[in-house]
Amino acid sequence: DGDGDPDDQCCNEDESGDLICGTDCNDNNGNQHSFNTEVCDDIDNDCDGLVDETIDGEEDDGLKTIFTIDEDGDGWGSDADDADTVFACEAPEGYVESATDCDDDDNQRSPSATEVCDDVDNDCDGLIDETIDGDEDDGLKTLFTIDADGDGFGSDADDAETVLACSAPPGYVMSATDCDDDAAGVNPGAFDSCTDDIDNDCSGEVNDPIGGCDCTGNISQSCAVPGSEGGPGLVGLCATSSRTCVNGEWDDCGIMPNSQSEVCDATGVDEDCDGKVNEITGLLDPLTQEEIDDSMKETYYRDRDGDDYPDLSTSAQYCPDLEPNGWITDENPHDCVDVALGTDPESHLIHPGAPERCNNRDDDCDLFIDELPLSGAPPSSGATLTCVEGGWDIVDTSDCPSGFAHCDSNLANGCETDRTTLTDCGACDNECAFSCGDDACDEVVGVAAGLSHTCAYTDQGRVACWGTNAMKQAQDSSSPVVTEPAFFGALSGVTELSLGEAFSCAVSDGDIFCWGDNQYAQLGPNGGGVATFTGTPVQVTTTTNITSLAAGAYHVCAVVGGTAKCWGYLGDGRLGRGVSASQGSSVVGDVQRASDSQSLTGVAQVAAGNSHSCARTTGGAVYCWGDDSLGQVGDGANTADKTRAVDVGLSNIVDIAAGSYHSCAVHQNGSVYCWGYNFDGQAGAAIESPYFLAAPTVVSGIAGAARIKLGGTHTCARASANAVWCWGSNASGERGDANGAAGPTPVIVSALAASTMDAGESGYNCALATDMQLQCWGENSSYQLGTGDITGGNQRRNVLSIP
Repeated sequence: DGDGDPDDQCCNEDESGDLICGTDCNDNNGNQHSFNTEVCDDIDNDCDGLVDETIDGEEDDGLKTIFTIDEDGDGWGSDADDADTVFACEAPEGYVESATDCDDDDNQRSPSATEVCDDVDNDCDGLIDETIDGDEDDGLKTLFTIDADGDGFGSDADDAETVLACSAPPGYVMSATDCDDDAAGVNPGAFDSCTDDIDNDCSGEVNDPIGGCDCTGNISQSCAVPGSEGGPGLVGLCATSSRTCVNGEWDDCGIMPNSQSEVCDATGVDEDCDGKVNEITGLLDPLTQEEIDDSMKETYYRDRDGDDYPDLSTSAQYCPDLEPNGWITDENPHDCVDVALGTDPESHLIHPGAPERCNNRDDDCDLFIDELPLSGAPPSSGATLTCVEGGWDIVDTSDCPSGFAHCDSNLANGCETDRTTLTDCGACDNECAFSCGDDACDEVVGVAAGLSHTCAYTDQGRVACWGTNAMKQAQDSSSPVVTEPAFFGALSGVTELSLGEAFSCAVSDGDIFCWGDNQYAQLGPNGGGVATFTGTPVQVTTTTNITSLAAGAYHVCAVVGGTAKCWGYLGDGRLGRGVSASQGSSVVGDVQRASDSQSLTGVAQVAAGNSHSCARTTGGAVYCWGDDSLGQVGDGANTADKTRAVDVGLSNIVDIAAGSYHSCAVHQNGSVYCWGYNFDGQAGAAIESPYFLAAPTVVSGIAGAARIKLGGTHTCARASANAVWCWGSNASGERGDANGAAGPTPVIVSALAASTMDAGESGYNCALATDMQLQCWGENSSYQLGTGDITGGNQRRNVLSIP
């Protein structure tokens, strides 16, 4: 174990042959060897054969101690003879070396505890309740005397019952000074009454309270001015209260002086009981040095007419906020007219600073009558007015502001008429049919019908549209329909309109603009790509002598410098330049003749249908191209496509038109020729299979025609005398005929004299009557008639005006 002492079992022989052995009794423990010191640990530390012996003794366990049990854990072992003890090197848990605890079951009792008064020997010294510096039992206890009447004072009688105790038992007290322990009201702390001849306070004298007796008995007296009862003599609000005698002393009056602040009131109550009323505290009269009565009041003046301007000649004093109605302060200057309401109806309008009016009175109290500047002129007046003998007059009726006129005989209302309205446009009684423009009526001069939307242009070059608007073909808005006419504000200077199925085109200031659907490049080279739509007009061409414009379902043709040009959908050869494909072309290209593939020039007019187009030359010839599946090209061959212009053999033609699948032309002699689809009689021939005409055929029943317009399945012509004739389908009343059947025979639209008209593809018509009223009839499910509702039929209805 490395302690320097070999194992006592390890022996060697010396030179003489004797055995030499070590002395370590435990060579596995470095704390056990022959030269170690013995400690108390139940081990033979010094290897002498003894365990825990003292250094100077030979006895085992001499280093151990006797420990006594500590049951209550207060650090003191029990002093009982039979207390449990142990003999050990160290105290086991629950044992201590001391054995002096007189009660080992109570940790509040031990030799180290402090003695308290509780009939117990707390400090285990054999004495009970002794004082700290004394040896006598019960030294901490107190002598208590009986309190028979329960007033907190013990009897002072020599034979009074007493008890020695740590605390007062019930009915006992420490004091022994009660002179009558049978009367609870008699004791050293009681008030000595002035009226009962009893020594209430045990002072040895009767009726001798401290300070003496001011009054006797349960009596009251007024707090007013001293009288026969000797009151305190208070004044004001304090004098209205009283005081009562309580145990020989007067209590306070119900209201004491200065207990309340003075308040300004109409009845003059002295709240602070100082002999003054409504006075300002601290404000003294310089002569008397006394506070001034009614100094809280202010001076008020009469205001009989309620205009907040007083009559300073009539005044009175009132408390603030308590003044009667009709009295005010002098914040405003003197009123020159102040009479009772009803006496003078204008009195409240007359006061200093009031506006001077034209009424022959001094409204502003400055001693001048009707002086400038004047107010109160008629609010609608914009002319120069003058005040004459208290009334307004117009100096010059031509001096009205822009947009207004003086149209009646009432001078008081001045320039009362708005000259921008339909009834008085630009001048009095100048009534307009459609709209009031720039200081003059702006009437419709042209109308165009599409599939289910309609546009018109006015003599001031503005465009108004209505109807279907899914592709913004009628207005630049997100509304799917436009229910009544509204100006298309992006255009001006318009001289021609033509509408496709879902787009619109116009000639504006000599240029062509289009807007709406651009699925097949109908908007031209600046349309921004196909498959888009826009409500912003897109410029197609610049000014190059544009004389005619026609929009088909998905393509457009125009006469530019005498040459026919087309753009949009290529299908069926409708663009007339030798190409037939299912896509659009934004190129504004020349139409080519079928005979020599040269550009079609000398053109005066173009027309566009659903999938075909036609042109009229200045010499009266007619060319058509595109889809000919229903004979709409009109050359008699009836082939599917004609991608270049074909001469249909007509001459002396003055007008042409193209419908969905048929075409018509007006001869200079007033006759009408039609060809193409005829299922509903729209081509003017008897309805029979194969339901189309492959070549131009004269329409019977009409003469003197001047213009021709085609819808989808109906046709209308305007005669030189402005009468309108229609034939073909009548499913929506588009013929203007009560007979609902379709038919090839032209029927006159009753009582209509039109200067211009157009036919819509969905089965409706619009015509400008000679009285400038735009009227429409037929299909109206998309508000295309412009009447603000969807009621349609054969009855003509006026298109709504634009206010």
